Amino acid sequence: MPTDQTAYDVFISYARKDNLPIPATFPRGWVTGIYEHILADHREFSTAPLSVFFDREELKDGDKWWLRILCALRHSKMLLVCLSPNYFASEYCRREWEEYTTRQVHKLIGSEGILPIYFVEVPGTPEQATAAWLDDTLRSDKSSNWIDLRPWFPEGAEALQKEDVRKCMARLGDTLWERMARARRAMAVPGNLRWQNPHFVGRREELRKLRKLHEQLGTGAVGVVTAVHGLGGQGKTELAVAYAHSRADSYPAGLWSLEAEGKKELLPLIGDLAFKSQFSDDAAFPFKPTEAQKNNPVELGQAVLVHLKKRADSVQHADPDRGAACLLLLDNVSDPALLSAPQLATLPGGMSAGWLRILATTRLDVSAQKDRLAVLAVDALDPASALALIREHQPLRDAQKQPVTDPDLSSPHGVPTFASDAEEAAAQEIVRALGGFTLAVEQVALYLGLHPDVSPGAFLATLTARGLPVADTLPQRDPDVAAQMLTQSKQLALILEATLARLDTGW
Repeated sequence: MPTDQTAYDVFISYARKDNLPIPATFPRGWVTGIYEHILADHREFSTAPLSVFFDREELKDGDKWWLRILCALRHSKMLLVCLSPNYFASEYCRREWEEYTTRQVHKLIGSEGILPIYFVEVPGTPEQATAAWLDDTLRSDKSSNWIDLRPWFPEGAEALQKEDVRKCMARLGDTLWERMARARRAMAVPGNLRWQNPHFVGRREELRKLRKLHEQLGTGAVGVVTAVHGLGGQGKTELAVAYAHSRADSYPAGLWSLEAEGKKELLPLIGDLAFKSQFSDDAAFPFKPTEAQKNNPVELGQAVLVHLKKRADSVQHADPDRGAACLLLLDNVSDPALLSAPQLATLPGGMSAGWLRILATTRLDVSAQKDRLAVLAVDALDPASALALIREHQPLRDAQKQPVTDPDLSSPHGVPTFASDAEEAAAQEIVRALGGFTLAVEQVALYLGLHPDVSPGAFLATLTARGLPVADTLPQRDPDVAAQMLTQSKQLALILEATLARLDTGW
């Protein structure tokens, strides 16, 4: 597994108005009090370093300050959110929330990387949406996913000394340490699964649905990520990879990826792990098959499963849930026989063995097998996520939107952004024309990133001149799959034609 570059364990997101000290009654601000409590609580039971990003600088240069905040957000494991009416009214708080949920929430421990504290009663109850940008990520676990300090907020941070408040803060500490431990365990999980695309954005709805799929995997179902109407290029594999890494702590026995296209039998496919390890510098799967196993694909697959089971048993003591499962990602299943009942029956204990879980990606229609498959259909990218994908590949720019030559995002030099509002509007028009077709949007984003001299506006003009078919000429989810595939084929052909035109003819 790749080395994680996270610099901060916790990022504290808050409205400055909620941290104003009043000398006569509130000697310390509430957020400062919580920050100090977190550090003190950590020192009581651990000598390990704890890195908390808590920004208290005066907001003198908004743009430069925001670049610093963005860089810290992109290098933080967890987001501690201090909710209040002031928080909802703050544009900067909204931007912090959107940045974290767009990028970081897919990593390590998924949506549980967000821990909210309620300071002051907001319109409605915590279980109801109180702002357009506060979606149900915060409400996914109403019983334990937030800390309630509203009754004591008017008393100021000195209320932290009260017994009832100390109990709440103890629960906050326990939750933080438990989740940080999960994140650290996730970073240590072995496997051959590639790291997720650093530009992976959006897919919030699908990621929410993956929570249910995760539960189903634990009860013996095989997970399948498929595409609406069987259309390709919608990001099935990237979503599956994002799921695996966001739940890596559930799979201490490893995250293992296998190319399944053209395969009809599970055991020979699983046996491929042995051959992958032979020709790799990665010692994550140190298994040497015998000559007899090499010549018998079924026997080899069985031997690999025995090896994986031993791995699971060996790490069970370190898994708080005593699950110690491993995940097999079968990518691009093209033959329905591979996921059939007879093939699943060849696995040890069928799929009832708790230590082995399978997730597959496919373009097949598997709706008829929902009795044993947990299915998640992937649709096109939503417009906001598609635009964010193009933005992520734009050049780094400073506060004045000037290009930055130093690519080091660990320091506040710049962030990827469009050169102007007009260029962002042109990118939005590209997204609209492509209808969120992920493969086409990715191709555009990559091309513009590799050729910063080509603006989104210029690229849009080229596509328009060449007759780009607009996706929204078709009804939403048109039942005529052939028509949708033809439109996407023409879109991709024109984009490839435009992007390949710059290749040196000597290549």
